[in-house]
Amino acid sequence: MSRAQHMRSLSVVVVLSLLLAVVVVGVTPASAATATCQAIQLTNNTLYDAWPDIDGDMIVWRGNDGSDYEIFLMNVTTGAVLQLSNNTYDDQSPRIDAGQVAWRGYDGNDWEIFLYNGTATNQLTHNTYHDYEPHIDGGQVAWEGRPDGAHGDIFLYDGSGIVNLSQRWGFSGADVHETTPDIDDGWVTWELNIYTYYGTEYYVILDDASNDTLDWYWSNSNRNLDRPLVDAGQVT
Repeated sequence: MSRAQHMRSLSVVVVLSLLLAVVVVGVTPASAATATCQAIQLTNNTLYDAWPDIDGDMIVWRGNDGSDYEIFLMNVTTGAVLQLSNNTYDDQSPRIDAGQVAWRGYDGNDWEIFLYNGTATNQLTHNTYHDYEPHIDGGQVAWEGRPDGAHGDIFLYDGSGIVNLSQRWGFSGADVHETTPDIDDGWVTWELNIYTYYGTEYYVILDDASNDTLDWYWSNSNRNLDRPLVDAGQVT
């Protein structure tokens, strides 16, 4: 960069800084809060609504319909509400991405995973054990299932079928518990606990589900590594 270009860039920074200072100085904290934050009551009934999740102008939540909990989807812009589930059992833990919603619903025997793809609702799992806490991104869904009734495995619906990621990498077993998956742009992360004679070893796993390589894991044998989150291949 030439000296002249550098000075022009510096001038732009100074001007922007002054403008920002004017805006900040000219607004009191009270008026700033009023101007930037407005609470809107979306539901108004005598029943219990909970567990909301939001993406863009779409909000999903679990609401009581008078007999059990169902899943509701609202377009905040239009105010239109769509009831995604309608049965005699509870539906819980909804998550939304790009107008698609995943949740767990009870089928009379155990918890299963359901997906609303923007048009219709499909039941992703049909088994005899519990499936918990789905997370959705880009039409892909990750969740925890417990095939042996006690120890969690991590599953992925990739848009065409279901893959047991725990078995794929040899983590499944009676001495292993995997839980709290998260998914973003094809990356899946989760918590892995291995029970040994000397105590529990804790790991965080990161897998790019589009390839056949386990991409990353981090361990700490002394501390529980709880609820990892992934964004653009980075984990917190």
